[in-house]
Amino acid sequence: MGIGTLTTTPFPTTARGLLSECYRMMEGMGLHPVAYAYPGGYGHQQETRQALADAGFLCGRLFTSSSHANPWIMPDTVSEPADWYALPSLIMLDEEHAQSGITIHNTSELIPFLDENLRRSSWLVTTYHEIGDGPGGTYRVKDFEADIAAIASHDFWAGSISAVTLYARERAAATVAIQPVTESAGADPTALRLLLRDNLPNDRFNHTLTLLIDIPEVWVGKQVRVRQGGRGVSSASGNRRRVDGEPASERGRVLGGMPAVKLLGLIKGF
Repeated sequence: MGIGTLTTTPFPTTARGLLSECYRMMEGMGLHPVAYAYPGGYGHQQETRQALADAGFLCGRLFTSSSHANPWIMPDTVSEPADWYALPSLIMLDEEHAQSGITIHNTSELIPFLDENLRRSSWLVTTYHEIGDGPGGTYRVKDFEADIAAIASHDFWAGSISAVTLYARERAAATVAIQPVTESAGADPTALRLLLRDNLPNDRFNHTLTLLIDIPEVWVGKQVRVRQGGRGVSSASGNRRRVDGEPASERGRVLGGMPAVKLLGLIKGF
């Protein structure tokens, strides 16, 4: 879900004032605006995108005819999009309202994009204008419901633009350090401290990030624990441990109680 301004005045001449006003109004409601949907899919000029960033938003969603050909955001090993303020999206309109080759008309046309998105381990944004069967509807309800069922049948995280943006920005900013526990007498020599930081404000960036850790073969079958705040945050599969931890903004939260490990890094896919 994205946020739009109260008016669709042409961009970019009036963009700066409108975007700042929109952001301030939502802050006044106690909200933390993240994603913005350009009215009419505008946002093609750099001045407009810069105004959106300066207003405080973290991303902007547009749509163009070229989005149909290359809608993949952060594919494969790419950790951040080339431009957070020019996110492409698939335009979802039924055959009565749009031409072929530019828009997606129904679920059968959407499924190949879902399959390819999963193969690329990327992020795919779909844009629906008005879902309904009556006057003004631009996408039929039955097709929308079929789209949701198709998405649910794939191994996806189906999140809002805001949620995925926060997660991806947090993941890109995260750093990991593994240190011995030495500050107290009698410290367990097999214990290490795993510090996960993102240096971002916790009131906005509070998603759990996932690490994959390979342990030596000789440890397989033995007890290897990872804990955060007194609770276990890891799971095991063979010689691999999955750790789900919440990064800290500055000092880092302690994930302790495990022997020496080889860190593989953050999981790419979501």
